[in-house]
Amino acid sequence: GEWCQVVLIILIFIITQDMLYAVIAGGVLTCADFVVTCAKVPCFVSNRPAISNTRRPMILRVTMNHIFERQVLVVRLKGHIFYASAHKVVSGILDRMVKDTAENVPYYQSLQFIVFDCSMVDGIDASTGKLLRKLTSEAHKQSVKIIYAEPSNDLMARMAQQSLVEKHTSTVFSDLQEALRFVEDVTLKKREVLQPFWAKLHPAIERHCQYLEWQTCMDPFKDIFLVDSARRGCPWTYCAAVRVSQYKSILWSPGDTSVGLFFVYSGSIALFRRFPDPSNEDDSWDPPVAIYGSGYFVNVEALSGMPTMFYAVPFCNSTLLYWSPKQLKRMDRERPRMMGAIAKYCLKQQGWDLARSDPSRLVLENFVPEEVSIRMKRMMTAEALGSMNFYEPPAKVEATMLPSLPRSL
Repeated sequence: GEWCQVVLIILIFIITQDMLYAVIAGGVLTCADFVVTCAKVPCFVSNRPAISNTRRPMILRVTMNHIFERQVLVVRLKGHIFYASAHKVVSGILDRMVKDTAENVPYYQSLQFIVFDCSMVDGIDASTGKLLRKLTSEAHKQSVKIIYAEPSNDLMARMAQQSLVEKHTSTVFSDLQEALRFVEDVTLKKREVLQPFWAKLHPAIERHCQYLEWQTCMDPFKDIFLVDSARRGCPWTYCAAVRVSQYKSILWSPGDTSVGLFFVYSGSIALFRRFPDPSNEDDSWDPPVAIYGSGYFVNVEALSGMPTMFYAVPFCNSTLLYWSPKQLKRMDRERPRMMGAIAKYCLKQQGWDLARSDPSRLVLENFVPEEVSIRMKRMMTAEALGSMNFYEPPAKVEATMLPSLPRSL
């Protein structure tokens, strides 16, 4: 290609006998070659789905993966974005939106969030800005929210100049994880709105939902102690409740071996690689490595006597349960089944984290929570005993719900 350009420039000079025409032809050919070359360079890194660093219980993670697969599209951009390379990305997104409309895809299965990861973007040209404005207009018509994550200051100024975003709006976030947490929070709020609707389909379902809600408020160990042998004894005699404020307490620092086990009852705990310097006002927090929400054990290294990792800081006002190393040893000595249930739950967490980082290791369609599995086994046992006339099953008209406990208890 380059030799063809040189030969063509020499032929133009020979034919016209004028150096000016040859120089103009060389400039035009160079610009055309530059545009064609840039058009072949893709402006996106990959289509690998983004994963939030917020740790959630497996049954909730399955729900979030199911929703993210259909409603969220994360596009990782890179380099200086020109019109030709951006046109391929924008046209693909528009085609998906048009396809959802043409096929009458239900709202809960259609695209609702488009997240652009701009951490590796150097800049955009005017034609790309026009394309993104067109995409924003079409997305607004279909109630699709466009989010930009981690744009540089120069890129932010450029996008504001081209009327793509407004500064200090909910469509711009400092990093990709913050943008994904925003999408997850919106999704969970929608889930909370829909749950009462499904619960009212039948009185039995509504009573069961109320029972689970009361049990969650009264018993933080309902998903941990699944068998009666693990519940023998009082787990509160081995732990203490701790209330911490947002960013005002450091639970532990790296390399500490005297810290025990924590359980997040409410709120969340974030792990950071680095702690900002208090004497430097310009030193800010780095993005957290992981955020552990309600129902998660943190610092599971305490079970094996390993030193702590990272800096642990409350991400919001939280209530924790704490087992000191001495209390863990005492519980292991006096209530080994209880200690075994906690250790087993911590191993489950590690499996959840592994599935979160590599979803191919877990087949979500075949996932059955252990609590459901135990209930199914008990129902099969009851059915087998009933077939042997071991007991008389209750009639369908009889109420099978236990009466509420007296207030004195």
